Amino acid sequence: MENDRLEFLLQRYFDQLLSPGEQDELSRMLLESSQARESFWSMARWNALIRQWGEAEWGRLDAEAPALRVLPAPRKVGRKKEDRRRMPRPSFGRKARYWLAPFAVAAAAVVLFCFFQNNRSSARREEVPANGVAILTCTSGAVWADTMRSAGDVLKPGWIRLKSGAVKLEFSRGARVILEGPAEIELVSDNEARLRTGKLRAYVPEPAHGFLVRAADFTVTDLGTEFGCTVPEKGEPEVHVFAGLVALELANQPEAGRQIPEEQALQINHGQVREISPRPDLFLNEEELARRELEYAATRMANWRKTSQVLSRHPATLVHLDFERASNWERTVVNRGRRGLVDSDATIIGCDRVSGRWPEKGGIEFKRSDDRLRLTVPGLYESLTLMTWVRVEQLPSNKQSLLMTESFQPGEVNWYLDSDGALGFGVRVNSGESSGWSGSHSQSVIGRDALDSWVLLATVFDGQTGKVTHYFNGQAAGSGPIQSDAPLRLDTFEIGNWAVRADDPKWAMAGATEPRDSVRNFQGRMDEFILLSIPLEADDIRQIYQNGRPSESGSLSTVSASPKRGPLR
Repeated sequence: MENDRLEFLLQRYFDQLLSPGEQDELSRMLLESSQARESFWSMARWNALIRQWGEAEWGRLDAEAPALRVLPAPRKVGRKKEDRRRMPRPSFGRKARYWLAPFAVAAAAVVLFCFFQNNRSSARREEVPANGVAILTCTSGAVWADTMRSAGDVLKPGWIRLKSGAVKLEFSRGARVILEGPAEIELVSDNEARLRTGKLRAYVPEPAHGFLVRAADFTVTDLGTEFGCTVPEKGEPEVHVFAGLVALELANQPEAGRQIPEEQALQINHGQVREISPRPDLFLNEEELARRELEYAATRMANWRKTSQVLSRHPATLVHLDFERASNWERTVVNRGRRGLVDSDATIIGCDRVSGRWPEKGGIEFKRSDDRLRLTVPGLYESLTLMTWVRVEQLPSNKQSLLMTESFQPGEVNWYLDSDGALGFGVRVNSGESSGWSGSHSQSVIGRDALDSWVLLATVFDGQTGKVTHYFNGQAAGSGPIQSDAPLRLDTFEIGNWAVRADDPKWAMAGATEPRDSVRNFQGRMDEFILLSIPLEADDIRQIYQNGRPSESGSLSTVSASPKRGPLR
């Protein structure tokens, strides 16, 4: 009966039908039974395989639906200026309400979260440099003192400096280390680290025996163990052994080495050692780290939802795709924008639904050359703001399209990532001429260190000044003029791909010189896309980034709830 009940609850979970009481019941089962967790994994794999097949087939059928028809061109209207004053900030007096999925407290969720954080595309793995010695697999409220990092980053030999929070490192030989800030650690090799300050807990499986942790006062060599080390900025360092055995060597007495068995600990004071009681509770363990990260991710997601609701209600929002609250089988993404017109939802073609910035956040993956979203938004606009949260997985030799229209009329727009990782924005100036584009590029914003990390890309075109400004993670990354008097035109356009096919006789008019140039599909994940008919100010874009960033700590900001300059009507 218990097995039948578990199967029933798991099926309801994957169908998104669990009641609150059933959520609690399933959480208890997963916490108490390794067999239950294995059943979850098995069912998850089958659901993923079935979903992938179904989405591929249904997407092709949806692509032929009448909803994808090109609407008649809208009547051209004169541009008019509107008040640019900043609107009052919304007040969020009521505490945000959200619930963590039942697996947030279950051991299955612990494994599942780290699994998704740590599994990247095969193409990305091929680019991992040979001198990588470890992988950053989990973070919890990490605040970095130097280079910002995220889960999935491959780490080369060198220093890691953590102001606060905790991270998990998996060395190439198999040792796993949880580091708690403030801390400074040097990755020396695939089986050795140097701890200057901070606290670490090491798990060393059989293939990694001999793992070495050096400090100013001592060196610990693993002999098959789980141990902890702490090196405070002020005070005495300590070594705690929780399982197995370690060898301890003092810096000023290399000949006086000794072994420390499990359930023993030593404090080191100026070359003298003193036995103390082992304290496993002083060191963060793997399960607790993953639980904290899930809770932290839920808090970040709640902050994002507040901003997301403001953007959806904004009077100038033409398109807001948040990829939320949808079944795996749905091949339409609801346009939640306040100004979203009838039939302006996006149709998914080929793409797979995946997790986004957080385990419970929905997203979409572009990986095949034909993957795309298609939607229609009629109208002529003086200005536009384009924003998207993406995780770029490759930088091919061609451009990667973020948005492109297919009208071949003056005023159509093209937003893309260039092959060097720069953001580009172009406006067609002349009808039917491949050279009839005026554009602007940012500096290179996506380098190898930014691949496989969630980033916010934004471009603002101010029609009154003719200026384009590009942003990367809330910071200006370049600007330039656009020489065009035509109002901007959207109509039918595509997200994540080029709206022109190689077999279309007009494809050369879109700027391609060779057939391979027509392949400009985006390669990565996206979990939010926003299009507004006004030029957002730099402060607003910075706040949207602060409220939506996936893993850094920071206070919640607010976003203007009304436009500074309206669209053409």
